[in-house]
Amino acid sequence: MELVNKILEAPKPVNKKQLRSFLGLVGYYRQFIPNFAAISVPLTDMTKKDEPNELVWTEAKNHAFEILKRHISKPPILKLPNFEQEFVLQTDASNDGIGAFYYKRN
Repeated sequence: MELVNKILEAPKPVNKKQLRSFLGLVGYYRQFIPNFAAISVPLTDMTKKDEPNELVWTEAKNHAFEILKRHISKPPILKLPNFEQEFVLQTDASNDGIGAFYYKRN
């Protein structure tokens, strides 16, 4: 929960270094955020070499920043399954590995 709180309390970055730090922090959870790449495009575009170091925020960029923070703070928040309750397990497999997550069914 400490990492989640750090993300929620993160101020809007003012330069590329701070933005890269935020994206790295949120990126730790990227596999649990549907459409992470699509949501983060306005932010990752600001880290490109030809973009200025001092960030210029637009409504789309601010929206992406807030959406990523919101995804981290709402269920499903990562935790171990409770086998005493019913839950749904979703999996995805390839030739190289398997990924899974579960969520409590309401």
